[in-house]
Amino acid sequence: MDTWVILLPIWGNAHIKMCSDFLLPSLLATGNLPYISTKCSITIRFLTTELSRTLILHNKILQQLEKFSKIEFCLIDDLVNLGSYGITLTLAYERGVQKDPENIQVQRCYVFLNGDFVLSNNAFISMLQTIDSGYNSIVCPSLRAIENNILPILKQKQGIDSILDCNNRELVKYALDNIHPTVIAAMLNYDIGTNIAHQYFAKVNGDLLIARYFLLFMLCIKPERPMPMVTSHCDYSFIPELCPSGNYKVITDSDDIFLLEISPIEQESSYFYFGKKNLHADINRLQTWVTKEHLNYSKNLLYFHTDALPLKADGTISMKHAQDNLAQTLNVIYSGLKYSKLLSHHDHHFWDNAINEQHAKGRLLNRKTIKSKSLKSKSLKSKSLKSKSLKSESLKKIMRSLITKLFGIPPFVSIFHYKYHDYKNIISILNDTLRQIKSPNILYICATHTTMLENFFNSKPGMQVNLILFDDVYSITDLVIYDVIFIETNQQRFNTVANFVDKIQITNKGIKLIIYTDLTNAYSKIMDISPSLFMLWNKLLAVITATAYGENKRRHHKSGVNLISQLYNYKNIITLGWCLINSVLSTINIIYYNLFKYRYKGKDLIQVENFSSIICRIDI
Repeated sequence: MDTWVILLPIWGNAHIKMCSDFLLPSLLATGNLPYISTKCSITIRFLTTELSRTLILHNKILQQLEKFSKIEFCLIDDLVNLGSYGITLTLAYERGVQKDPENIQVQRCYVFLNGDFVLSNNAFISMLQTIDSGYNSIVCPSLRAIENNILPILKQKQGIDSILDCNNRELVKYALDNIHPTVIAAMLNYDIGTNIAHQYFAKVNGDLLIARYFLLFMLCIKPERPMPMVTSHCDYSFIPELCPSGNYKVITDSDDIFLLEISPIEQESSYFYFGKKNLHADINRLQTWVTKEHLNYSKNLLYFHTDALPLKADGTISMKHAQDNLAQTLNVIYSGLKYSKLLSHHDHHFWDNAINEQHAKGRLLNRKTIKSKSLKSKSLKSKSLKSKSLKSESLKKIMRSLITKLFGIPPFVSIFHYKYHDYKNIISILNDTLRQIKSPNILYICATHTTMLENFFNSKPGMQVNLILFDDVYSITDLVIYDVIFIETNQQRFNTVANFVDKIQITNKGIKLIIYTDLTNAYSKIMDISPSLFMLWNKLLAVITATAYGENKRRHHKSGVNLISQLYNYKNIITLGWCLINSVLSTINIIYYNLFKYRYKGKDLIQVENFSSIICRIDI
């Protein structure tokens, strides 16, 4: 009997709840696990953190899944802390496959899922039939729907046993009735666009949507060879690496398999623009990342429909106007792309730049990059390679030492650091708070295990610090044992933090709460934080300390990221020189503001866009 392994990366309370409420119940639908478990041996391998494993094990849905499959866990605590979802997801999948020995990998079939997917019923029947017919892998599109709109509909669809059994056309209807703004922005029917276009849709009618995708999801792979070290994101590299023969099937008809993707309404909203599609800009962006595989994917016409496809007398599908419109758009893009400059999935620069940033932080040093690869010239002997590698590492150590002496180590930084006053404020406030408590017990809530205040707390003996990831915060049952709760967050999470504070204030009297919000590298509008800030101010009488000149610091942050990327993998000396000059000018600007103009002196909290950080001090 063949073995199928379902790889499911999932961590954090909110993500686990979404997955448990909708994806896992859809696996139990007709024609999914209950059917193929009679044909194959099934393993569900959760790729998760130690804390999240406990939450999953206590979930009632697991008992139903265990009737049809074996449950396994593969821990990825170190990957979740990287701060890059794309890298975490890819390396989690890599680890999930490599948990099996190499000789076993090529005997198994791997299904890759995400916690925000919902599968149509009979999806696994279709996958099984496709693999049995001789294909080695399946790539499939997903279609986004608005989270807040569609979740109540899906919940209502579930029976007493919580199983979510939706046929393909029914699930497509739910998606089309609650279509996500990113899909609308990619429709040729509307004068609205997106700056990260990789999908193009044409609406035929209310029941039929056709599309061409450059990015498709690797839903199922039966490896032709063992999983190598990944050198690109999973939807760039898994198919060509694990299925080099190119023997894959593209799911073009939602009647075969349909993947519903549930997304918050604000996702990628910052990339929208009004007006006609700027195909010239799309071509330029696509040229920077598209591979041969992406180009081949885009040549498939995809159908999402809630009724039978309209057929002509000769059996062809009747939708000429929409199909021609889509074809003309893609032909314009194809004519503008320089095929000789299509990128390889091997060591794709998106991946290398991300890995370089991790290297700069002292992480993932075992992963190779283009720079390290270039040293491995075939014409050089191994001794020469070792010598160059040692010199390179020595140079990096010297550079790190100089940077540390010049800028310091957060949060103990010098006047040259762009967050000098941000860190100075939070250290001062923490010292004042902790001075009032003997042997304090502190709950430290943050996004990753690599924290801003790690060095600060290490310098303070006699206190107990309990670190927890923010995604797992609602799993805490007793907050009364803590004297101080410190939350390190950013603008994207601030609204959730405010709601969390609103809940804990009722029954947890006597706790001192400090929230540090970093606004220097936010991606959405800074003004979005204002309603939550007012909520804290009005309900909790928070004392708010704000550090101004946020726009200068955001520009400096961006210039620093660009410089690091160029230093590790520069294309030419002119680009590197320009990044260096820009970074130096930005540093001079920051030093000036740190010395002479740094404090926010006004009372008007509406001017949040000027802030680089906000500290809220609350006595609950």
